Amino acid sequence: MTEQGSFQPLWKAADDEQQAKDRLHARQLACLEKALDLSGIHRSSSAYRLARLVFHVTKNTGGVLSWTAERIAADQAMRLANGSEISPRSVQRAAAQLRRAGIIQQATNSEAGRGVSFAARSIDWRHVAAIAEGEQAVTARATDSATARAIDRAIDRATASATDRATAYANGGSLLLPLNQEPKTPITTWKTARGKVCKWVSDWVPPLKHCQVVGVSPDYVCQVVDLFEQAGGLWPPGGLRWRLLRAAPEIEPDRLDAWPPIAEPTGEERRACEMLANVRQWCQDKPNADPPEVIFRRAANDKGLGELVDRALFRERLADMAQV
Repeated sequence: MTEQGSFQPLWKAADDEQQAKDRLHARQLACLEKALDLSGIHRSSSAYRLARLVFHVTKNTGGVLSWTAERIAADQAMRLANGSEISPRSVQRAAAQLRRAGIIQQATNSEAGRGVSFAARSIDWRHVAAIAEGEQAVTARATDSATARAIDRAIDRATASATDRATAYANGGSLLLPLNQEPKTPITTWKTARGKVCKWVSDWVPPLKHCQVVGVSPDYVCQVVDLFEQAGGLWPPGGLRWRLLRAAPEIEPDRLDAWPPIAEPTGEERRACEMLANVRQWCQDKPNADPPEVIFRRAANDKGLGELVDRALFRERLADMAQV
């Protein structure tokens, strides 16, 4: 046997190991993409691209993505279809959406002496596997003949079973769950989503049935309700029903044009919005002052506008989101 031939088994072993890694990564990526789809995160969204970026950066190390929002926004993988960069604020919103869905875990780190803070993000593989495995039995679109209670029971059972299977995979050393991570928040169920919707919508069956038929997740519904509640009454209860009846996987929960239009502020609400803008301007050159939101809330209460604080803050948030 030649000297070159004697090394063939070593090269073959290295090739086999690389092929095994490639197969593992392909299975992980397919599992991640399925979980993203089932969580109502559209493939053209910044959240979808961020999840894939975290995967590709960390897949060989099992570690975390410790990049600033500015660095992530500038990465080629995060660019829009037209080639333009997204803003750091969009990165933060995308990360928040992934955390709510249980796709990623996040911790805040800082560099001593530099004053630089950044988020350390990683894929929550146990939760991702639970989503991808557990939703298979509950994504049937023909729900017209089922009652809401029966749907709740079926999905709750599937969710519990998926969590058990994910734990079993990890304990058995499955390739699907290679990281040493603990499960986080349980998957949101339709029962939870129904409870949040019923608080504001009396005729809740049609909008929830629509959400189940089009294939959005319970977490998607909860995010829509949360946004409605944060608005401080800018939309009437009928606005929430209107929005849920138009839910779709390709429409992100916080997408503004999916909601009924909001009229311009008038009267005392306009005064509250102007007061907030003045407080923001006043605080710009006063770094030691209280946060603008605290000062604004205090001033609004003094002027009898306390009930309009949340509305004014939400209008400001909508304006910022519209500029991204």
